[in-house]
Amino acid sequence: MRTVHGAAFLVKKATEQRRYGWLIWAAILIMSTARADAQTLSAASTFVQCFADGNNSFHATECSQGGFVGVPPSAFASAVLSPLPAVSVEVTSPPAAVLGAGADANATYWFQVTGGNAGDVVPLMFDFSLSASATPDSTALARLIIRTSEVPFTVEELLCNPQECGESILSDTLTVPARSGAALDSVTLYVMAQAPATRISNESARAFADPYIFVDPTFPNADQYSILVSPGVGNTPHVPEPGTLGLLLIPVIVLGGRYKNLLRSGMRHTP
Repeated sequence: MRTVHGAAFLVKKATEQRRYGWLIWAAILIMSTARADAQTLSAASTFVQCFADGNNSFHATECSQGGFVGVPPSAFASAVLSPLPAVSVEVTSPPAAVLGAGADANATYWFQVTGGNAGDVVPLMFDFSLSASATPDSTALARLIIRTSEVPFTVEELLCNPQECGESILSDTLTVPARSGAALDSVTLYVMAQAPATRISNESARAFADPYIFVDPTFPNADQYSILVSPGVGNTPHVPEPGTLGLLLIPVIVLGGRYKNLLRSGMRHTP
């Protein structure tokens, strides 16, 4: 009797395993075909800092130092998130400078591919502009860092080293794959400029960076997918046409002019 009861028990367990096995496989199938709906992404972060002849300041979005009697070198930095994420810096160091000037700015924000099925690998296009310029003894750097669930680290940068770069502009489009529904993909923008005190020359440096993200239009069913970015961050196409290099410096020139107007009016920004 024990043997019969044991066999019956095994048959019952096997039947239950088959039944629950089908339930498990059904759940996996449902999950694999679930749509990648939009999620609330983490907030973007920005940080800037400026230095001029021993005077320092820092802020979340904008800072300036120097450019007046007693502190002849000047530094300006800005990080904005809308209508398009962009970071820029500009520094000058005249012969009267004692220590020179420096500035850096960075911005990090998150993005997500939505639409289609969760886990779909979607080719994204990153339309970006980087610019860096520096006089012979100064340095400027503009860097774009992209992280996705498919490619952990993608970097584009322009570097102007002393004696090696007068002015450089890069306007290009990168293709980087990402998974639909992934919520930890990010973009980091970083720019830096340094102008030393040479006592004999006017030194200056500036740098600028901005990106725009979109789904590769040649990808099948590309219209099913869209890009979500952190709250408060813009993601709109660039206005300049490719090849119109002079226009890429407009944001830096505008910010620099704004800074100079502040100096002329006797205003000094402090965080």
